[in-house]
Amino acid sequence: MTLYCNATGNPLPTISWGKNGNPIGNNSKISYSAERIKLKIINVYRTDSGTNRCVAVNSIGDATSRDAKLVVELYVVASCTIEDVCFTIVDRGEITTNPSNVTKREGENVTLHCNATGNPLPTLSWTKYGSHIGNNPRISFSEDKNQFTITNAKGEDSGAYRCVAINCLGNNTSGTTFVNVQFAPEISKQTRNNIFVKGENVIFSCSVEGNPTPSVVWTKNGEDLDVTANSRLKLSSKNNDCCLEIAEVHLSDSGLYICVANNSVDVSHPPKDLRVISRGSRLIYISWTAGFDGNSAIQNYTVEIRQDGQIFRDAICQGRLLVNACVIYTTRVSIRELFPWTTYYLRVFARNIIGSSNYSFVVDVTTHEEEPGAPPENLQGYNTGSTSIKVTWIAVRKDKQHGDIIRYTVMHKKTTNGTYKSVEVTPISGKFVEIKGLDRYTYYDIKVSAATYLGNGPASEPIKVRTDEDVPSAAPTLVSVQTLNSTSIQVEWLAVPEESIQGIPIRYTIYFTDSDGKVNTKVVRPVKDRNTYQGVVPCLKESTEYSFQVSVSTAKGEGPLGKEDFCGAAMMEQTAKLEEKVSVQFDQYWSSEDAESYGDTAEFSGIRIRTRTGTDVNNSYQLKVGAFEAYSWP
Repeated sequence: MTLYCNATGNPLPTISWGKNGNPIGNNSKISYSAERIKLKIINVYRTDSGTNRCVAVNSIGDATSRDAKLVVELYVVASCTIEDVCFTIVDRGEITTNPSNVTKREGENVTLHCNATGNPLPTLSWTKYGSHIGNNPRISFSEDKNQFTITNAKGEDSGAYRCVAINCLGNNTSGTTFVNVQFAPEISKQTRNNIFVKGENVIFSCSVEGNPTPSVVWTKNGEDLDVTANSRLKLSSKNNDCCLEIAEVHLSDSGLYICVANNSVDVSHPPKDLRVISRGSRLIYISWTAGFDGNSAIQNYTVEIRQDGQIFRDAICQGRLLVNACVIYTTRVSIRELFPWTTYYLRVFARNIIGSSNYSFVVDVTTHEEEPGAPPENLQGYNTGSTSIKVTWIAVRKDKQHGDIIRYTVMHKKTTNGTYKSVEVTPISGKFVEIKGLDRYTYYDIKVSAATYLGNGPASEPIKVRTDEDVPSAAPTLVSVQTLNSTSIQVEWLAVPEESIQGIPIRYTIYFTDSDGKVNTKVVRPVKDRNTYQGVVPCLKESTEYSFQVSVSTAKGEGPLGKEDFCGAAMMEQTAKLEEKVSVQFDQYWSSEDAESYGDTAEFSGIRIRTRTGTDVNNSYQLKVGAFEAYSWP
């Protein structure tokens, strides 16, 4: 770039140059013409930007040009007289801060920094192995792109990264930055179980990856194999494949072989010595010892649990860090919200910054018993007779037993009154019992409960069962007879009480026997809630004495007959027993006692009875009380 300065004067002035108010000294990039009229700057760079002036001096005085405002891009030639000249040098971006190499462990965050200057100000972008970095949820940039962050770095994030600065004049690229993400060994494939013939050569292989490169050993039944001590064993590796060769296998070579890889970046080893410290019916207290931490501090432990026939799940424990998992800092913990008398299996794994360890050995433990948490189910009962009921049930639901069931208690009482009586049944006897010695045709409330060694659980809701019917145990009482006419007699009695009927009454039977001993019957049907019954026996023989008895029957049979009562149909004679009330019709008392005194204990000598047909008096009879004999009364 060349600047010009023209000055006139007498005597002819000399010219000098200044920048930003200071004289321009000697510089290999600057040259002048003979009279310093021209100022030439070679390889213009942004540092050459500034305010330049030329100064003309002679013996009379001096003169300074004004600042000239001029923007020069790439190559600028400005010609001016004594005027101010200002110009700006524009250049492509320059990287001023190169990102540094980074080594991180898997799971950590990686951050790279890059600064660049330029005019215009350059924009920044990032590349990996020369390719633009695409969208990735784990990658983020600052607003000005001078900071690049990888969250939760993985082995795949290792590589060569560069920062690129771009403006309208071109681009500039930083030096290569290497990101090295170290990760624990990973075994991607391993020989499966197999059967070999004695004398064959056997090769086991596993494919191992890790950063740094892992060392590999083989174990047999949990113990390291000493390859140097057995000439038939040979180790080899190629790329990521590691092989164990056994020549001419023997029976002694049988066992479990495992490929084990290690490097300086490793997950922690499984917790050791997992054991149960104490237990209750609903909690278990366990402890363990920390394993090797894998060169990274153990962050926490996780406890998992399962029951028979289930898969492992997160346990619920005290002091947990997460709501839905038993994640803790310590090496002992109480597991809660368990069921009584239940076998549980527990295991633990550790976690460091690299990842999770393998599981510890599994321990099993059975919680203590409690009383059953529910009654037996499906309680049923049915009568097996008039004095017995058979009761059956199903065992308490498994998850509510809470222990070994040692007995069942069957309780029964009359529905109407009384207290419960109990019958105990052992499980070995079955889940049924026959209750005997009950009242006939009676409702009973029955319930059942189960018990462990710690006591009885809740009883079931009672069921109502009635014993079967039976033959009535009593006859009708207060039987009385009354002559209606020469061939008909009415019989009256009190109903048998319900507790004596012992069932549903289906009929009352009147037995009447004449003087010749011939027995006949008449049936009277019961009526519900009726206490007194009457039955008319017609078509009797005239002038014949009859005896009467009454019984009641159920579906199970007929009950006993009542006491005999006698009545003469034609002669109107009656030889009723004094202690039993009888109905007597009379029209005249001949006793000195008033008629109202008649009764079981009446004291009078006789009664005059007249029979009539229409308005005529047919006969008169005398009945002597006490003698129970009938006399004619003229």
